[in-house]
Order: sequence, then structure tokens, then C-alpha cells
Amino acid sequence: MLHVLIVIGVLTFACALHAATEDSRIANPHSVNNPAGFEPHFASKQAWEDRADELRRQTLVALGLFPMPPKTPLNPVIHGKIERDGYTVEKVFFASLPGHYVTGNLYRPTGRTGKLPVVLHPYGHWPDGRFIWNSDESIDKAMKSGAESTREGARSPHSMPRRVLAGEWLYERYIGGARP
Repeated sequence: MLHVLIVIGVLTFACALHAATEDSRIANPHSVNNPAGFEPHFASKQAWEDRADELRRQTLVALGLFPMPPKTPLNPVIHGKIERDGYTVEKVFFASLPGHYVTGNLYRPTGRTGKLPVVLHPYGHWPDGRFIWNSDESIDKAMKSGAESTREGARSPHSMPRRVLAGEWLYERYIGGARP
């Protein structure tokens, strides 16, 4: 009986090993050096739009937003304006749902009008959140890596406008040089 169990175990392991080597998810893992390809094969623009609608609906269902909840007034409040050199900071909050408030700071450049790009930066829920005050060791590390260009910016990343805006640092670090 023991021999039969050993044979069954070996055969099961061999089958699983063979299936694993045949599995394209294992054979071709996606990474920086082996990116996932995206080659859409749609017969028409309408077929593409139909697929987009299907994916949009699946996403809404997964997020618990289908059907969409009724829209409620946001009741936005902007207050506590602070003038800085080249920009202002204002405290904001609005009701994303009745009784549920989203809070934050609104940074606006001065001397500019019209539509401007925006950066949405969630502060997270770590200790001290946006009031983080980095140690000298953390500052040295940020300066050495090039993530910060000033000690003040590295000390409290949210206390002054950042040199690292809209991916400039990532571009310089991984593409090379300043943007053209």
C-alpha cells in the first residue's frame, strides 16, 4: 500500500511540475525586462468602444459603484489662505458622501490663470502624515539619491514646493538628463 501512495505522489508531483512549465504566467513573467505586450486586436472602433464600456462597468461593479449612488452636494469649503513666494496654500474640505469629509491642502501658483495642471498627493495614514519631519539621516539619504535638491525640502517634503514635480526626478534619473 505504501508503494502505491508513493507512486501516486510522484505522479502527482510530475504532473504539477509539467503543468507549471506549460503555464504562460510562469514561463513568461512580466517584469521591467519582460514587459507585458499590448496589441489590441479589434475589428473596428465600435468593437473597441464596446470592450471599453464592458471594462468600465466591471470596474464600477468591483468598486461597489454600480449602479452609481445618487449624487449629493459636495459643499466644498476653502479657507485659511497662506501666501508664499510664487504660490498660495489653502485648507479645503468637501463631503464626498453625506457626513463623510475629504480634507486636504490646495496649492495654487500665483500670477497664473486659466487651466493649470494639478498634482493629487494623498498623504496616507502613517504617523504624522503631512506633518512629517525627517531626521538628518533621512535628509542625507534623500540628498544623496537626488530625490531632493535642498535640505529644507528633504526635512519636511510638504512644507515647500518640490523640485520633484510631475515626474521630473524620475525622468532625470531613469531616462537621463533634463527633459528636452
